[in-house]
Amino acid sequence: MIERRGTDPAVAMLRELRRRVPDAELVSARQAPWASVTYSGVKLSMEVRSAEADAVDRLLLDLPEMEWRLPGHLMADVAGMAAADEAGTTCLRIEALVLERD
Repeated sequence: MIERRGTDPAVAMLRELRRRVPDAELVSARQAPWASVTYSGVKLSMEVRSAEADAVDRLLLDLPEMEWRLPGHLMADVAGMAAADEAGTTCLRIEALVLERD
């Protein structure tokens, strides 16, 4: 993962997810640099697994309004979706645009 000012945004984002879904297990994470004329940051794609379906459902409901603690960064856009597998584990996929703070 790419190291940015402050803390790696993917690491900080996973920490925030685990505050809401304590048993969240990271399955995969990707990030790619992103820039516009005015801003720079990263696009993040993260997949986590959890046995706590209720916690994941609450997280998805709160996702648009969540306050993210991402040192040196700002959450610009975030979306998620979840699906249960045959073992009853919930797979949560999150896509985010995280901008660097000045």
